[in-house]
Amino acid sequence: MTTICFLVASLEPGGTENYLLRFLEYADTSIESVVISKSGKLGVLYPKYKNLKNVSIIPLKTGYLNIFSWIRIYLIYKKKHIDTVCDLTSNFGGIYLFLAKIAGIKKRVSFYRQSSNHFKESFLRLLYNKLVNRLVFKYATRILFNSKTAISFFFPYSKKKDSRFEIILNGLETNLYLKQYNVVNIKQKIGIPEDSFIIGHTGRFNEAKNHKTILTVAEKLCNKHDDIYFVLCGRDTDSEELTSLISKKGLKNRIIQLGYRADIPKILKSFDLFYFPSITEGQPNSLIEAMVSGIPVVASDIEPVKDSVPEFIYSYLTPPLEDEQAIKLIERLYKTKDFAIFSKAQTWAIKKYDHKIRFKQFLDILIS
Repeated sequence: MTTICFLVASLEPGGTENYLLRFLEYADTSIESVVISKSGKLGVLYPKYKNLKNVSIIPLKTGYLNIFSWIRIYLIYKKKHIDTVCDLTSNFGGIYLFLAKIAGIKKRVSFYRQSSNHFKESFLRLLYNKLVNRLVFKYATRILFNSKTAISFFFPYSKKKDSRFEIILNGLETNLYLKQYNVVNIKQKIGIPEDSFIIGHTGRFNEAKNHKTILTVAEKLCNKHDDIYFVLCGRDTDSEELTSLISKKGLKNRIIQLGYRADIPKILKSFDLFYFPSITEGQPNSLIEAMVSGIPVVASDIEPVKDSVPEFIYSYLTPPLEDEQAIKLIERLYKTKDFAIFSKAQTWAIKKYDHKIRFKQFLDILIS
């Protein structure tokens, strides 16, 4: 059996962490997995990871120049008899792929699941980022991405097509998003009137997800239409900071903050429309989940989003900071209830993001 070491930033809910969890559920007993959480903490998702078969979890604080952590990871590689190392922390995997090389590990995989830097840039950080990026390029035997945008952002100097490069799309267990739920009951539980029109968003509260524009759009729509409510779901969407911003706009009773939820497929069924104005993304899993659920979407027109949706709904994409254009698109759907095109998008997404196809593609790379 192949033993694979996966390195992730943390075990908190996020696109990469949820992706790896779903993949390991799919892989089941076909591999032995060691998951290193580089935050040094276990996180909200730890109980789910812990329940998986043949998976061991190691919290290990790393950082930029933590030499002692590098030694510990090298020793883990040797002690656990690792066959494949797969780092999912973008350029920051460079050091750990180099360590895998000197540990004699032949399969060294870097999986980029974002399309831009996710840190506050400074001269020194960018210099370090450039160094570890070159380490990835030199020591990775395969370099994977979940969007075309990521290739051009992280490896603009690779002029010709590199045989190590491959795009692995997200995989969803689509049946989970096709289940039927009692929508009235869901609305009652989250405190929203039965006849309301819910505009929803799922995603953690941070700058990339663009909650500032969501609140601007919510303020204008809620002031104009008494039956429109917004639901925000994801890590830290119940934080004091976001609660304060919502209260300042006088929308405390019109924007529901759910925080992290493990029952996203169920929550999505209560949405009448999904609004997703992200400024940057890797491959937008939340948007894909909404499409598979059959929900009408209005989203940002950034390249990773365009890579992830069918061209026939491009007319429902808008610049992420253009609140007025987003409002026009949302109001058109709110008034006409003409959702036929999104039924077509649902069929497209179910086929494109089938987890059995996408996870097998990833597994084959790791063990072949």
